[in-house]
Amino acid sequence: MNANIRARFGALSVVLAAGLAPSAMAQSCHQVVVASNASDNLLAFNADGTFDHVVSPSFGGNCYMTYGPDGNIYVSDTDTDAIYRFDGRSLAPMGVFVSPASAGLNDPQGLCFGPDGNLYVTSVGQGTPKVLRFNGGTGAFIDYFVLVAAPVPGGITFGPDGNLYYVCNTCQDVQLYNGQTGQYLGLFVKGQQADSPKRPRGLCFGPDGNLYITCASTDDCIRRYDGHTGAFIDIFAIGGLNDPLDLAFTPWGTLLVSGSLSNNVQEFNAFTGALIGTFAAPGEGGTGAPSGLLVLRAPADLNHDGFVNGDDYDLFASYFESANTAADFNHDGFVNGDDFDAFAEHFEEGC
Repeated sequence: MNANIRARFGALSVVLAAGLAPSAMAQSCHQVVVASNASDNLLAFNADGTFDHVVSPSFGGNCYMTYGPDGNIYVSDTDTDAIYRFDGRSLAPMGVFVSPASAGLNDPQGLCFGPDGNLYVTSVGQGTPKVLRFNGGTGAFIDYFVLVAAPVPGGITFGPDGNLYYVCNTCQDVQLYNGQTGQYLGLFVKGQQADSPKRPRGLCFGPDGNLYITCASTDDCIRRYDGHTGAFIDIFAIGGLNDPLDLAFTPWGTLLVSGSLSNNVQEFNAFTGALIGTFAAPGEGGTGAPSGLLVLRAPADLNHDGFVNGDDYDLFASYFESANTAADFNHDGFVNGDDFDAFAEHFEEGC
């Protein structure tokens, strides 16, 4: 490392030591990607709900998104029955990750990466719903992880316990599978009960460790269930939605929910469930029939722990000193002072 760069690292370390760098990511630097079925686009919105830009055009179906262990973004498309990959920082398209209809992939409604680093995707083709597993590095088909006794699958997620949670839209339940073997472990949330999720689609674990599920029934709400027992807790959030499909918690303390038939994205308090207002209004930036939501990570959050702090500084310094391509912060193909300047700017702003 040359003397000039070393001096700049020293200056940045002073900022860190003085406590001037925020420990949590600033809201102003965040963006949210909304998949709009009506305009066939992925749309980027700022954290205040203002439309920013079109990330990618030409997606014809419902799209759902997740981050991979490599920090890139993976998008399923129910129209092409394929999985696409985007650069996690620049959002530049990286091409098809899983080819259309690979291993019978059909109408993928949910996807996530597992503890093993591989990609899991729901499929309803060939008579029996399945969860397909693909190599997390190459996209090659590995196996049918589970064959599901569920007519219409919804979202899937791995829980804090490492097991796979699978929501069935028509069964109105949540099924639990061993996260390593795919063995059926039973119903985590029972269906056809008064407190069962009604026409559920999306699910995720919240910051309180409980399970949140979108319900496109007469109340069009988010129901909350105990993250350990599956017991019903409450109708957590309701208001301004018709046919909610996906949900995402934000680092600034809110819950976003897409309304497919209300053509909007609503925002709720992540702790109380109180309605804050409309995050993305019908038609804004092309918003219509939205499906998937993804809160983008802050660029300086290199270790993806939800914070911008000294751990990220240390990681960037390590990458930079070894000329690791992970330190190519501005994506110009080189690791040099320009990358330091770009990282420092984001770091000092807490994003």
